[in-house]
Amino acid sequence: MDRVDLKNVLPITDWFGEYNAAWLRSDLVAGATVAAAVIPEGMAYASLAGLPLETGLYASLAAVTAYLFVGTSKQVIVGPTSALAVLLVTQVGAVAANVQERTSHSSESRRSWWERLRSLGGFFALVS
Repeated sequence: MDRVDLKNVLPITDWFGEYNAAWLRSDLVAGATVAAAVIPEGMAYASLAGLPLETGLYASLAAVTAYLFVGTSKQVIVGPTSALAVLLVTQVGAVAANVQERTSHSSESRRSWWERLRSLGGFFALVS
């Protein structure tokens, strides 16, 4: 059985040891630029999907942070997309509305369903 090379799974382990400290300032500016583009976009898409704004904030930050460790491209913006927001509002929203119609659960229970469905949607987004 072949050994898994850590550099293939976590590319950051390949380049981090050779990181030039002179690049830090430029990288911080680049990070702020990406945050300025991705965070409001993620919050807007969360609103479009009918989810709380903090969902888009966390989705934006989680995607960028994950890409830091597993990404291989130097130029990329990752995060929630309009297609994902529309998918969530149409599919997950329909399921949640159906659950709400069939049951007389409290708002806390409905919120729990939304959280489960949102997590499932996030899982599929990560897999794809």
